[in-house]
Amino acid sequence: MQYIDNMGYILYCQFMHLVKAKHLENGIFELRAQVGTDISRVLYFCVVGKKVILTHGFIKKTKKTPLSEIERAKNYRAAYLGRKENQK
Repeated sequence: MQYIDNMGYILYCQFMHLVKAKHLENGIFELRAQVGTDISRVLYFCVVGKKVILTHGFIKKTKKTPLSEIERAKNYRAAYLGRKENQK
């Protein structure tokens, strides 16, 4: 991984596709990959134990990530953490 200023991390994946990661807010991150004119986004969060939980993906049509998508990821995180807490 290579750190790039405020843009987040550049991850080099299989087939050398360039994927960018960025912190959005409150521990929710975004992976972005452009294919043609479409920009695919996957939101995720990290948990103790070095786990990364992917919440959902979507095709972004605007420059700014919709707040509804960030809220959706936060809801998935809350549900995940709630299930983990109940398993203890």
